[in-house]
Amino acid sequence: MNLARESFIINDYDKTFYYLKNAEKEGIHNGLFWYYLGISVHYRGNESAAKRYLKKGFEKFGCFECSDAYEKLYGKKLKF
Repeated sequence: MNLARESFIINDYDKTFYYLKNAEKEGIHNGLFWYYLGISVHYRGNESAAKRYLKKGFEKFGCFECSDAYEKLYGKKLKF
């Protein structure tokens, strides 16, 4: 997860996605995981997956970063 965060900070979304998929195999699922995954797939061009991941982070883990990103990217506010 740390490598994914470092890649995310320097805007290398392909590496971020790679590291997150490996973290997912290890069972890491938290709000920031879904936030990083949603943003990285958004910048890789997959809008529907980005929406799904950001919603999942907010609904299952209460990730307010996910909610803020969703609102900024898609103009809609997520609700519990």
